[in-house]
Amino acid sequence: PAEAKGKKAAEVNVGVREALKTRSFWLLSAGLTAAILAPQALSTFQIPYLVSLNFTTAFAGLVVSAMAIISTAGRLGFGWLGDYKDKRKVLVATLTLEAAGLFFLANLRAAWMIIPYLVLYSPAWGGTVPLRPGILADYYGRKSLGAIQGVLMAVMTVAGVLAPIGVGVVFDISGSYRIGFFAVAAMAALAVPLVLLARRPTFNAPAPD
Repeated sequence: PAEAKGKKAAEVNVGVREALKTRSFWLLSAGLTAAILAPQALSTFQIPYLVSLNFTTAFAGLVVSAMAIISTAGRLGFGWLGDYKDKRKVLVATLTLEAAGLFFLANLRAAWMIIPYLVLYSPAWGGTVPLRPGILADYYGRKSLGAIQGVLMAVMTVAGVLAPIGVGVVFDISGSYRIGFFAVAAMAALAVPLVLLARRPTFNAPAPD
């Protein structure tokens, strides 16, 4: 059918060098790097943070377990949605929900505030996992997807390593985790406009043989 031919013709396959020359790659890298700070910091400090607010260790562990379980629904649901909708917009939606959930966590004053945190943050965090490679495949094709994703993940990994260190230093100085958690929440919010600006790049069609 003509529609199938149009989709096939629209598919791109570019190498790492071509991908790195696009503005969209660096906007995605900046946005996803900003977003990765929160889960890396949470993996280290979420339980100590909750305990510092006088929640029991058992309750804090339950929250972490619930977050992981709920994130599975996000991986499936947002991954499926990305197959039918603009992945950039779906990714922006997940990042928005992540930031909202993180602000609830950073401003935690009562046990009930754990619920909106889990409901907003957990599925959104899970949803970013399938959407990251999906949007790269849409933008740059499958030919060099592994290498392109490797460059992106290298950038994200460096930031991810620094995130717990930064939150730890802030805690050592201030005696509170809140400032560090508000900081990573703000970075997650910053990821939203960065990814929104990362529109699908266009490439010149290869010359006919």
